[in-house]
Amino acid sequence: MIANTIALILAGVSFIGLSFSNEDSPTVDEVTELLRENEDNFSAGHQKLEKLGEKAFPAYVKILDRGGPFPSDISNIFYVLTQVKADRSRFLEYAINGLAHKNVSVRYNAVQLLAQIGCAKDTAPVVALLSDKQWEIPFAAAKTLAAIGDRRTVDAFDVWLQTDGIQREDRQLLEHVKKCREELKARLDKAASEKKKLAEWKQPRMFTLMSAMFSMGIPYTEILIQDKGQTLGASEVKDLLRYQDKNQYFPGHETLIRSGETAFPAYVQILEEKDAFAKDISAIFGILAKVKADRSRFLEHAIHGLSHKIYRVRESAVQLLAQIGSERDSVPVVAMLSDDHREGTLAAAKTLTAIGNQRTVIAFDVWLQNNRREDRELLRKIETYRDELNARLDKEGKAKK
Repeated sequence: MIANTIALILAGVSFIGLSFSNEDSPTVDEVTELLRENEDNFSAGHQKLEKLGEKAFPAYVKILDRGGPFPSDISNIFYVLTQVKADRSRFLEYAINGLAHKNVSVRYNAVQLLAQIGCAKDTAPVVALLSDKQWEIPFAAAKTLAAIGDRRTVDAFDVWLQTDGIQREDRQLLEHVKKCREELKARLDKAASEKKKLAEWKQPRMFTLMSAMFSMGIPYTEILIQDKGQTLGASEVKDLLRYQDKNQYFPGHETLIRSGETAFPAYVQILEEKDAFAKDISAIFGILAKVKADRSRFLEHAIHGLSHKIYRVRESAVQLLAQIGSERDSVPVVAMLSDDHREGTLAAAKTLTAIGNQRTVIAFDVWLQNNRREDRELLRKIETYRDELNARLDKEGKAKK
């Protein structure tokens, strides 16, 4: 008997409750049985699947593709994949789609898996999970964002912390999200510092070139040219922003729109003032939305405006982003879907239809599936914006073909 057992082991038979050869992958039925084995003992079948590693991957794909009435199978696959040391990139889209699943366990294990196989491009739907109505999901989402996020994710954290009043009532969640935000920022700052040091080490020493220039009598100067006759000053712009006639109309805004880029330096100066008036900031964003010029220098100002404590600033900032933002900038806008103000949610959704991508569609689905809002009319409008974005992406996809 012992000799036969040794012979079987040498032949490549693995005893894990079911037998598979080293060359063969387990069938769907065999994997399903292990996924459900000893459900009272959570780890029994999962440990066996972990040992199978990549051999079980083809069966996982078939199970995930067919869906079915057993969400626990999907959830268990995601969980097992978090324990497997292998390339799991083929499961990225399944995990992303799992974020919008009705079953809380599926969402939880999907977002846990994304912390390992996702990247900054996948953060939009995870940001939407910060407003999930199931208590444990926002905690897991924040942790995943800290692991895979970028600078725009830090902005998204700031927007969510400022605008989601319902979730902010949970002090424990609030502190956890703040902690994850700081962890992400620290990781990004460290990476940026290391990158800067590497760049400085690789860069040729400029003092050698400059010394040669001076020895040859070549002056090293920097000339800043400003046309004082055409550029408006900050004080002039503030007067125009605030002037109101007897009909409660702001005629100075029309003047600034016609002034175009000549007021841009003053806008920058005002926006960067620590004690800038919210009305001035909001008005500048509104004017910029109507100016036909390159406004890319105001992108970061608009992004930061999304987390302003005054709603009107957030609204005008997100409306400007519809014109000057890009797919990457949609991540903090997703966070604004949970704005305390109904109009803020609608403005964010409208902007997402303009700058979003396929990940944004899923972010819409995630938010619609699990948010705490009870305003059915609002939810229907958000669904309409989601459909508009989907239609735009389909049209653009067909045009490329």
